[in-house]
Amino acid sequence: MKILILGIGNPILRDDGIGVHAANAFKEALKQLNDADFAENVIIEVGEASTGGFNVLEMLLGYEKVIIIDGIVAGGKAGEVYRLELKDFSKALHFTSPHDTNIITALEFGYKCVPQEMPRDIVIIGVEVECVDEFGTEMTPSVKNAVPKVVDMIFEELQGVFKARPNVTEAGERQEQERISKTA
Repeated sequence: MKILILGIGNPILRDDGIGVHAANAFKEALKQLNDADFAENVIIEVGEASTGGFNVLEMLLGYEKVIIIDGIVAGGKAGEVYRLELKDFSKALHFTSPHDTNIITALEFGYKCVPQEMPRDIVIIGVEVECVDEFGTEMTPSVKNAVPKVVDMIFEELQGVFKARPNVTEAGERQEQERISKTA
């Protein structure tokens, strides 16, 4: 089974980078596992994108399962984490754009034109954002604190794929310390 974990967002627009930060935290958590911790014939790739529409569609081709992580504005409390279905895509920040088609249209196009290449299963993990219109690499505390929950949700979505699960908090803390070391 070929799986894609796709973080969407712009990490220099504060909370807008939640998808990318969470995908990287998941990648860090995966490093704690070894080959024996995975079910057979499983390939997990972690990627990131800064836009939606056809750019994301192209990235999804060839995977059986895709988990997309993005910031959303749904009227909830900053840092709330949601599991969304395709019908909920309009809430995600990067699934509509005046410069590209929206993700729903792009997916419909993909399922009509290349159905054999499209994922059988797409899950969206959305995090309610607070600040996406200021430059900065630091997420707001509420959104930053949601990262371990997002990583846990990804592992839950992939239940049958792992024989063991890493300690998500330790992986996230190690990644944050490495990021701070690089900027210091």
